Amino acid sequence: MMPSIRYARTEDGVSIAYWTLGQGSPLMADLGQWSHIQREWDIPERRAWLERQAENHTLIRFDHRGTGLSDRHVDDFSNEAFGRDVDAVMQHFGIEEAALFATGNASRSAVSYAANHPERVSQLILYQTFLLDGSMPPNMQALAALRDVDWDFYTDAVVLWVQGWSGGEASARIGEMFRAAVTPEVAKAIADAQQIDLTPLLNKLTMPTLLMFRPGSRVHDQDLPRKIASQMPNARTAFLEGTAFAWYLPDSEQLVSTIDEFIAEHSPQPEPDAQVDDVSVQELVSDTQIVLFTDIVGSSALASRYGDEKAHEVRRAHDRIVRDALNTYRGREVKHTGDGIMAAFGMASHSLDCSITIQRGIAAYNEEHSELPFAIYIGLNAGEPIAENEDLFGTSVDLAARICDFADPGQILASDVVRQLVAGKHFLFADHGTSELRGMEEPIRLWEVRWLEPEG
Repeated sequence: MMPSIRYARTEDGVSIAYWTLGQGSPLMADLGQWSHIQREWDIPERRAWLERQAENHTLIRFDHRGTGLSDRHVDDFSNEAFGRDVDAVMQHFGIEEAALFATGNASRSAVSYAANHPERVSQLILYQTFLLDGSMPPNMQALAALRDVDWDFYTDAVVLWVQGWSGGEASARIGEMFRAAVTPEVAKAIADAQQIDLTPLLNKLTMPTLLMFRPGSRVHDQDLPRKIASQMPNARTAFLEGTAFAWYLPDSEQLVSTIDEFIAEHSPQPEPDAQVDDVSVQELVSDTQIVLFTDIVGSSALASRYGDEKAHEVRRAHDRIVRDALNTYRGREVKHTGDGIMAAFGMASHSLDCSITIQRGIAAYNEEHSELPFAIYIGLNAGEPIAENEDLFGTSVDLAARICDFADPGQILASDVVRQLVAGKHFLFADHGTSELRGMEEPIRLWEVRWLEPEG
Protein backbone atom coordinates (compact mmCIF):
# COMPACT_ATOMS: atom_id res chain seq x y z
CA MET A 1 0.00 0.00 0.00
CA MET A 2 1.30 3.42 -0.91
CA PRO A 3 2.11 5.67 2.07
CA SER A 4 -0.32 8.48 2.85
CA ILE A 5 0.55 11.77 1.15
CA ARG A 6 0.75 14.82 3.39
CA TYR A 7 1.37 18.51 2.64
CA ALA A 8 3.74 21.03 4.18
CA ARG A 9 3.72 24.77 3.52
CA THR A 10 6.93 26.70 2.94
CA GLU A 11 7.65 30.11 4.42
CA ASP A 12 6.84 31.65 1.04
CA GLY A 13 3.46 29.89 0.89
CA VAL A 14 4.19 26.96 -1.44
CA SER A 15 2.48 23.62 -0.75
CA ILE A 16 4.90 20.65 -0.80
CA ALA A 17 3.67 17.05 -1.08
CA TYR A 18 5.50 14.32 0.84
CA TRP A 19 5.13 10.88 2.36
CA THR A 20 7.05 8.88 4.94
CA LEU A 21 7.73 5.16 5.21
CA GLY A 22 9.49 2.96 7.76
CA GLN A 23 11.03 3.54 11.17
CA GLY A 24 14.42 4.65 12.38
CA SER A 25 16.64 7.65 11.78
CA PRO A 26 15.14 10.08 9.23
CA LEU A 27 16.48 10.02 5.67
CA MET A 28 15.33 12.75 3.28
CA ALA A 29 15.41 11.46 -0.31
CA ASP A 30 15.68 14.12 -3.04
CA LEU A 31 15.70 11.81 -6.04
CA GLY A 32 15.98 14.24 -8.91
CA GLN A 33 14.26 17.53 -9.66
CA TRP A 34 11.59 15.92 -11.80
CA SER A 35 9.64 13.81 -9.36
CA HIS A 36 6.13 12.54 -8.85
CA ILE A 37 5.87 10.72 -5.53
CA GLN A 38 2.56 9.11 -6.46
CA ARG A 39 3.42 7.95 -9.99
CA GLU A 40 6.85 6.60 -9.01
CA TRP A 41 5.19 4.20 -6.54
CA ASP A 42 3.58 2.41 -9.51
CA ILE A 43 6.99 1.66 -11.05
CA PRO A 44 8.19 -1.66 -9.53
CA GLU A 45 11.90 -0.91 -9.82
CA ARG A 46 11.62 2.42 -8.02
CA ARG A 47 9.16 1.12 -5.43
CA ALA A 48 11.46 -1.81 -4.59
CA TRP A 49 14.32 0.58 -3.80
CA LEU A 50 12.09 2.86 -1.72
CA GLU A 51 10.71 -0.02 0.36
CA ARG A 52 14.16 -1.52 0.84
CA GLN A 53 15.69 1.80 1.92
CA ALA A 54 12.86 2.28 4.43
CA GLU A 55 13.71 -0.96 6.25
CA ASN A 56 16.30 0.77 8.43
CA HIS A 57 15.19 4.41 8.26
CA THR A 58 12.19 6.68 8.22
CA LEU A 59 12.34 7.46 4.52
CA ILE A 60 10.91 10.88 3.59
CA ARG A 61 10.06 11.50 -0.08
CA PHE A 62 8.78 14.78 -1.45
CA ASP A 63 8.09 16.65 -4.67
CA HIS A 64 9.86 19.97 -5.08
CA ARG A 65 7.83 23.06 -5.95
CA GLY A 66 6.59 23.11 -9.52
CA THR A 67 6.67 19.33 -9.84
CA GLY A 68 4.60 16.24 -9.06
CA LEU A 69 1.85 16.76 -6.50
CA SER A 70 3.37 19.94 -5.05
CA ASP A 71 2.22 23.45 -5.93
CA ARG A 72 2.74 23.99 -9.67
CA HIS A 73 1.98 27.73 -9.67
CA VAL A 74 5.40 29.04 -8.69
CA ASP A 75 8.15 31.02 -10.40
CA ASP A 76 11.08 30.76 -7.97
CA PHE A 77 13.20 27.69 -8.69
CA SER A 78 16.44 28.83 -7.11
CA ASN A 79 18.51 26.61 -4.85
CA GLU A 80 17.36 28.75 -1.92
CA ALA A 81 13.71 28.13 -2.86
CA PHE A 82 14.31 24.39 -3.12
CA GLY A 83 15.92 24.60 0.33
CA ARG A 84 12.70 26.08 1.67
CA ASP A 85 10.90 22.98 0.38
CA VAL A 86 13.20 20.72 2.42
CA ASP A 87 12.83 22.91 5.50
CA ALA A 88 9.04 22.90 5.29
CA VAL A 89 8.83 19.10 5.14
CA MET A 90 11.21 18.65 8.07
CA GLN A 91 9.27 21.13 10.20
CA HIS A 92 5.89 19.65 9.30
CA PHE A 93 7.08 16.13 10.08
CA GLY A 94 8.56 17.36 13.35
CA ILE A 95 12.28 16.62 12.94
CA GLU A 96 15.18 18.98 13.46
CA GLU A 97 17.88 16.98 11.69
CA ALA A 98 18.06 14.30 8.99
CA ALA A 99 20.43 12.61 6.61
CA LEU A 100 19.99 14.12 3.13
CA PHE A 101 20.33 11.90 0.06
CA ALA A 102 20.25 13.55 -3.37
CA THR A 103 20.83 12.25 -6.88
CA GLY A 104 21.91 13.83 -10.15
CA ASN A 105 20.78 17.42 -10.64
CA ALA A 106 19.16 17.45 -7.17
CA SER A 107 22.70 17.42 -5.73
CA ARG A 108 22.95 21.15 -6.45
CA SER A 109 20.06 22.15 -4.20
CA ALA A 110 21.16 19.60 -1.59
CA VAL A 111 24.66 21.08 -1.45
CA SER A 112 23.22 24.59 -1.16
CA TYR A 113 20.86 23.55 1.64
CA ALA A 114 23.52 21.65 3.59
CA ALA A 115 25.99 24.53 3.34
CA ASN A 116 23.43 27.06 4.57
CA HIS A 117 21.79 24.80 7.19
CA PRO A 118 24.55 22.48 8.45
CA GLU A 119 22.77 22.04 11.79
CA ARG A 120 19.87 20.32 9.99
CA VAL A 121 21.88 17.82 7.92
CA SER A 122 23.43 14.97 9.91
CA GLN A 123 24.97 13.31 6.84
CA LEU A 124 25.06 14.40 3.20
CA ILE A 125 24.94 11.65 0.58
CA LEU A 126 25.24 12.51 -3.11
CA TYR A 127 24.82 9.95 -5.89
CA GLN A 128 26.07 10.64 -9.41
CA THR A 129 26.21 14.37 -8.75
CA PHE A 130 26.48 16.72 -11.72
CA LEU A 131 29.17 19.35 -11.96
CA LEU A 132 28.76 21.95 -9.22
CA ASP A 133 30.52 24.85 -10.94
CA GLY A 134 27.49 25.84 -13.01
CA SER A 135 28.69 24.20 -16.21
CA MET A 136 27.39 21.19 -18.10
CA PRO A 137 29.34 18.51 -20.00
CA PRO A 138 29.09 18.94 -23.79
CA ASN A 139 27.06 15.76 -24.22
CA MET A 140 24.50 16.96 -21.66
CA GLN A 141 24.33 20.37 -23.37
CA ALA A 142 23.54 18.65 -26.65
CA LEU A 143 20.81 16.61 -25.00
CA ALA A 144 19.30 19.70 -23.33
CA ALA A 145 18.96 21.35 -26.74
CA LEU A 146 16.27 18.78 -27.57
CA ARG A 147 14.13 19.89 -24.63
CA ASP A 148 12.52 22.83 -26.42
CA VAL A 149 12.24 21.02 -29.74
CA ASP A 150 10.53 17.74 -28.84
CA TRP A 151 9.66 17.21 -25.16
CA ASP A 152 8.52 13.59 -25.57
CA PHE A 153 11.63 12.64 -27.49
CA TYR A 154 13.82 14.48 -24.98
CA THR A 155 12.36 12.75 -21.91
CA ASP A 156 12.61 9.34 -23.59
CA ALA A 157 16.24 10.11 -24.43
CA VAL A 158 16.93 10.98 -20.78
CA VAL A 159 15.49 7.61 -19.74
CA LEU A 160 17.48 5.63 -22.30
CA TRP A 161 20.75 7.52 -22.60
CA VAL A 162 21.19 9.10 -19.14
CA GLN A 163 19.36 6.77 -16.79
CA GLY A 164 20.53 3.61 -18.50
CA TRP A 165 17.32 1.82 -19.42
CA SER A 166 17.36 -0.46 -22.45
CA GLY A 167 13.89 0.33 -23.74
CA GLY A 168 10.63 -1.57 -23.49
CA GLU A 169 7.59 -1.10 -21.27
CA ALA A 170 9.57 -0.27 -18.13
CA SER A 171 11.46 2.63 -19.71
CA ALA A 172 8.22 3.90 -21.27
CA ARG A 173 6.69 4.12 -17.77
CA ILE A 174 9.64 6.21 -16.56
CA GLY A 175 9.23 8.60 -19.49
CA GLU A 176 5.51 8.93 -18.78
CA MET A 177 6.26 9.69 -15.13
CA PHE A 178 8.72 12.43 -16.10
CA ARG A 179 6.14 14.04 -18.37
CA ALA A 180 3.53 13.87 -15.59
CA ALA A 181 6.02 15.30 -13.08
CA VAL A 182 6.98 18.51 -14.85
CA THR A 183 6.24 20.65 -17.89
CA PRO A 184 9.01 21.51 -20.39
CA GLU A 185 8.74 25.16 -19.37
CA VAL A 186 9.31 24.36 -15.69
CA ALA A 187 12.11 21.92 -16.54
CA LYS A 188 13.89 24.71 -18.41
CA ALA A 189 13.22 27.22 -15.62
CA ILE A 190 14.72 24.85 -13.04
CA ALA A 191 17.80 24.21 -15.16
CA ASP A 192 18.34 27.93 -15.86
CA ALA A 193 17.87 28.97 -12.22
CA GLN A 194 20.32 26.43 -10.84
CA GLN A 195 23.20 26.78 -13.27
CA ILE A 196 25.32 28.71 -10.79
CA ASP A 197 28.75 28.06 -9.33
CA LEU A 198 28.41 26.26 -6.00
CA THR A 199 32.08 25.45 -5.50
CA PRO A 200 32.57 28.32 -2.96
CA LEU A 201 30.11 26.46 -0.71
CA LEU A 202 31.94 23.13 -0.70
CA ASN A 203 34.35 24.00 2.12
CA LYS A 204 31.32 24.74 4.34
CA LEU A 205 30.12 21.13 4.14
CA THR A 206 31.61 20.00 7.42
CA MET A 207 29.10 17.18 8.02
CA PRO A 208 30.08 13.61 7.02
CA THR A 209 29.63 13.47 3.25
CA LEU A 210 29.53 10.48 0.93
CA LEU A 211 29.93 10.83 -2.84
CA MET A 212 28.79 7.77 -4.80
CA PHE A 213 29.56 7.18 -8.46
CA ARG A 214 29.35 4.42 -11.04
CA PRO A 215 32.64 4.70 -12.94
CA GLY A 216 31.12 3.21 -16.08
CA SER A 217 28.53 5.97 -16.44
CA ARG A 218 28.96 8.05 -19.59
CA VAL A 219 27.39 11.15 -18.08
CA HIS A 220 30.36 12.42 -16.07
CA ASP A 221 33.99 13.32 -16.42
CA GLN A 222 35.82 10.44 -14.74
CA ASP A 223 37.90 12.94 -12.75
CA LEU A 224 34.78 14.49 -11.22
CA PRO A 225 34.88 12.52 -7.91
CA ARG A 226 38.36 13.81 -7.11
CA LYS A 227 37.54 17.37 -8.13
CA ILE A 228 34.55 17.56 -5.81
CA ALA A 229 35.74 15.46 -2.84
CA SER A 230 39.02 17.36 -2.56
CA GLN A 231 37.11 20.57 -1.82
CA MET A 232 34.95 19.10 0.97
CA PRO A 233 36.43 18.91 4.50
CA ASN A 234 34.79 15.62 5.50
CA ALA A 235 34.02 13.75 2.28
CA ARG A 236 34.75 10.30 1.00
CA THR A 237 33.93 8.58 -2.29
CA ALA A 238 32.41 5.18 -3.01
CA PHE A 239 32.38 3.53 -6.42
CA LEU A 240 29.54 1.18 -7.25
CA GLU A 241 29.35 -1.49 -9.91
CA GLY A 242 27.43 -0.96 -13.12
CA THR A 243 27.06 1.74 -15.73
CA ALA A 244 23.46 2.92 -15.20
CA PHE A 245 22.93 6.44 -13.93
CA ALA A 246 19.58 5.74 -12.21
CA TRP A 247 19.85 5.22 -8.46
CA TYR A 248 17.53 2.18 -8.56
CA LEU A 249 19.46 0.39 -11.31
CA PRO A 250 20.92 -2.15 -11.73
CA ASP A 251 21.33 -3.37 -8.15
CA SER A 252 19.41 -1.50 -5.48
CA GLU A 253 20.89 -3.60 -2.67
CA GLN A 254 24.41 -2.31 -3.30
CA LEU A 255 23.28 1.30 -3.05
CA VAL A 256 21.05 0.71 0.00
CA SER A 257 23.73 -1.11 1.98
CA THR A 258 26.32 1.58 1.20
CA ILE A 259 23.98 4.30 2.46
CA ASP A 260 23.00 2.32 5.57
CA GLU A 261 26.60 1.60 6.52
CA PHE A 262 27.64 5.22 6.07
CA ILE A 263 24.78 6.58 8.19
CA ALA A 264 25.35 3.97 10.90
CA GLU A 265 29.06 4.79 11.03
CA HIS A 266 28.40 8.50 11.51
CA SER A 267 25.43 8.30 13.86
CA PRO A 268 26.02 9.11 17.54
CA GLN A 269 26.22 6.10 19.83
CA PRO A 270 24.88 6.17 23.39
CA GLU A 271 27.53 6.41 26.11
CA PRO A 272 27.60 3.15 28.09
CA ASP A 273 28.15 4.88 31.44
CA ALA A 274 25.79 7.81 30.92
CA GLN A 275 24.43 9.26 34.14
CA VAL A 276 20.71 8.86 34.72
CA ASP A 277 20.31 12.56 35.43
CA ASP A 278 21.64 13.41 31.98
CA VAL A 279 19.03 11.55 29.92
CA SER A 280 15.40 12.28 29.24
CA VAL A 281 12.48 10.06 30.19
CA GLN A 282 12.04 9.12 26.53
CA GLU A 283 15.67 7.98 26.33
CA LEU A 284 15.34 5.96 29.51
CA VAL A 285 12.49 3.97 28.01
CA SER A 286 14.21 3.11 24.75
CA ASP A 287 13.08 -0.52 25.22
CA THR A 288 9.53 0.58 25.93
CA GLN A 289 6.80 -0.03 23.39
CA ILE A 290 3.51 1.81 23.32
CA VAL A 291 0.88 -0.77 22.42
CA LEU A 292 -2.33 0.29 20.68
CA PHE A 293 -5.48 -1.76 20.14
CA THR A 294 -8.46 -0.85 17.99
CA ASP A 295 -11.76 -2.72 18.02
CA ILE A 296 -14.86 -2.15 15.89
CA VAL A 297 -17.95 -1.47 17.99
CA GLY A 298 -20.56 -4.22 17.63
CA SER A 299 -18.49 -6.05 15.03
CA SER A 300 -20.31 -9.34 15.53
CA ALA A 301 -23.61 -7.63 14.66
CA LEU A 302 -22.39 -5.92 11.49
CA ALA A 303 -23.47 -8.75 9.20
CA SER A 304 -26.99 -8.90 10.62
CA ARG A 305 -27.27 -5.10 10.47
CA TYR A 306 -25.78 -4.46 7.02
CA GLY A 307 -25.38 -7.86 5.37
CA ASP A 308 -22.13 -9.72 4.72
CA GLU A 309 -20.93 -7.54 1.84
CA LYS A 310 -21.53 -4.22 3.62
CA ALA A 311 -20.06 -5.56 6.87
CA HIS A 312 -16.90 -6.48 4.98
CA GLU A 313 -16.83 -2.98 3.47
CA VAL A 314 -16.85 -1.52 7.01
CA ARG A 315 -13.95 -3.73 8.05
CA ARG A 316 -11.99 -2.72 4.95
CA ALA A 317 -12.59 0.95 5.74
CA HIS A 318 -11.36 0.42 9.31
CA ASP A 319 -8.22 -1.36 8.12
CA ARG A 320 -7.41 1.30 5.53
CA ILE A 321 -7.86 4.21 7.95
CA VAL A 322 -5.79 2.53 10.68
CA ARG A 323 -2.97 1.45 8.36
CA ASP A 324 -2.74 4.86 6.71
CA ALA A 325 -2.36 6.44 10.16
CA LEU A 326 0.26 3.85 11.16
CA ASN A 327 2.28 4.67 8.05
CA THR A 328 2.08 8.37 8.81
CA TYR A 329 3.11 8.11 12.47
CA ARG A 330 5.67 5.30 12.24
CA GLY A 331 3.57 2.65 13.90
CA ARG A 332 4.16 -1.06 13.32
CA GLU A 333 1.17 -3.31 12.78
CA VAL A 334 1.74 -6.35 14.98
CA LYS A 335 -1.33 -8.30 13.94
CA HIS A 336 -4.93 -8.13 12.81
CA THR A 337 -7.28 -9.36 15.51
CA GLY A 338 -10.24 -9.98 13.25
CA ASP A 339 -12.26 -7.01 14.49
CA GLY A 340 -9.36 -4.63 15.03
CA ILE A 341 -5.63 -4.09 14.79
CA MET A 342 -2.83 -4.32 17.34
CA ALA A 343 0.11 -1.95 16.73
CA ALA A 344 3.27 -0.82 18.49
CA PHE A 345 5.19 2.45 18.59
CA GLY A 346 8.59 3.58 19.80
CA MET A 347 7.32 7.01 20.86
CA ALA A 348 4.23 7.81 22.91
CA SER A 349 3.54 11.04 21.00
CA HIS A 350 3.37 9.10 17.73
CA SER A 351 0.89 6.62 19.22
CA LEU A 352 -1.41 9.42 20.38
CA ASP A 353 -1.19 11.35 17.11
CA CYS A 354 -2.00 8.11 15.32
CA SER A 355 -5.00 7.39 17.58
CA ILE A 356 -6.42 10.87 17.04
CA THR A 357 -5.91 10.60 13.27
CA ILE A 358 -7.74 7.26 13.26
CA GLN A 359 -10.77 8.57 15.12
CA ARG A 360 -10.92 11.69 12.95
CA GLY A 361 -10.57 9.54 9.85
CA ILE A 362 -13.52 7.40 10.91
CA ALA A 363 -15.58 10.51 11.64
CA ALA A 364 -14.81 11.81 8.14
CA TYR A 365 -15.71 8.41 6.65
CA ASN A 366 -19.06 8.43 8.47
CA GLU A 367 -19.88 11.87 7.08
CA GLU A 368 -19.37 10.56 3.55
CA HIS A 369 -21.06 7.19 4.20
CA SER A 370 -24.02 8.07 6.39
CA GLU A 371 -25.74 4.87 5.30
CA LEU A 372 -22.89 2.74 6.69
CA PRO A 373 -21.52 4.37 9.86
CA PHE A 374 -19.35 2.62 12.41
CA ALA A 375 -17.31 3.41 15.51
CA ILE A 376 -14.26 1.94 17.21
CA TYR A 377 -12.67 1.74 20.63
CA ILE A 378 -8.97 2.54 21.10
CA GLY A 379 -6.83 1.60 24.09
CA LEU A 380 -3.15 2.38 24.75
CA ASN A 381 -0.57 1.30 27.29
CA ALA A 382 3.22 1.48 27.56
CA GLY A 383 5.63 -1.11 28.89
CA GLU A 384 8.30 -3.63 27.98
CA PRO A 385 6.50 -6.46 26.18
CA ILE A 386 8.05 -9.78 25.26
CA ALA A 387 8.74 -10.09 21.53
CA GLU A 388 8.44 -13.51 19.94
CA ASN A 389 7.71 -14.61 16.36
CA GLU A 390 6.90 -11.00 15.34
CA ASP A 391 4.24 -10.80 18.06
CA LEU A 392 4.21 -9.06 21.45
CA PHE A 393 3.18 -10.62 24.76
CA GLY A 394 3.10 -9.79 28.45
CA THR A 395 1.23 -7.77 31.04
CA SER A 396 1.69 -4.46 29.22
CA VAL A 397 0.02 -5.91 26.12
CA ASP A 398 -2.81 -7.47 28.12
CA LEU A 399 -3.46 -4.14 29.85
CA ALA A 400 -3.65 -2.29 26.52
CA ALA A 401 -6.26 -4.79 25.34
CA ARG A 402 -8.26 -4.43 28.58
CA ILE A 403 -8.18 -0.63 28.27
CA CYS A 404 -9.55 -0.94 24.74
CA ASP A 405 -12.34 -3.20 26.03
CA PHE A 406 -13.18 -0.61 28.71
CA ALA A 407 -13.43 2.34 26.28
CA ASP A 408 -16.70 3.78 25.00
CA PRO A 409 -17.51 3.95 21.28
CA GLY A 410 -15.40 6.63 19.59
CA GLN A 411 -13.19 7.00 22.68
CA ILE A 412 -9.41 6.87 23.11
CA LEU A 413 -8.34 5.64 26.55
CA ALA A 414 -4.73 5.59 27.73
CA SER A 415 -2.95 4.42 30.85
CA ASP A 416 -1.32 6.94 33.18
CA VAL A 417 2.18 5.96 32.03
CA VAL A 418 1.31 6.99 28.45
CA ARG A 419 0.08 10.37 29.68
CA GLN A 420 3.28 10.91 31.67
CA LEU A 421 5.46 10.12 28.65
CA VAL A 422 3.94 13.02 26.70
CA ALA A 423 3.76 15.52 29.56
CA GLY A 424 4.13 19.08 28.29
CA LYS A 425 3.14 18.25 24.71
CA HIS A 426 0.05 19.30 22.79
CA PHE A 427 -2.31 16.51 23.87
CA LEU A 428 -5.48 17.19 25.87
CA PHE A 429 -6.42 14.57 28.49
CA ALA A 430 -9.50 14.17 30.67
CA ASP A 431 -9.10 12.23 33.91
CA HIS A 432 -11.19 9.06 33.67
CA GLY A 433 -10.45 8.05 37.25
CA THR A 434 -9.32 4.63 38.48
CA SER A 435 -11.02 1.54 37.13
CA GLU A 436 -10.90 -2.16 37.90
CA LEU A 437 -10.10 -3.93 34.68
CA ARG A 438 -10.66 -7.62 34.11
CA GLY A 439 -7.54 -9.66 34.86
CA MET A 440 -5.67 -6.78 36.55
CA GLU A 441 -4.80 -7.12 40.25
CA GLU A 442 -5.08 -3.42 41.09
CA PRO A 443 -7.27 -0.56 39.87
CA ILE A 444 -5.77 1.32 36.93
CA ARG A 445 -5.95 5.06 36.44
CA LEU A 446 -7.11 5.90 32.94
CA TRP A 447 -7.15 9.07 30.86
CA GLU A 448 -9.37 9.97 27.93
CA VAL A 449 -7.52 11.54 25.01
CA ARG A 450 -9.63 14.32 23.51
CA TRP A 451 -9.62 14.20 19.72
CA LEU A 452 -12.65 16.18 18.50
CA GLU A 453 -11.78 19.35 16.61
CA PRO A 454 -12.86 22.48 18.56
CA GLU A 455 -15.95 24.11 17.06
CA GLY A 456 -15.67 27.54 15.47
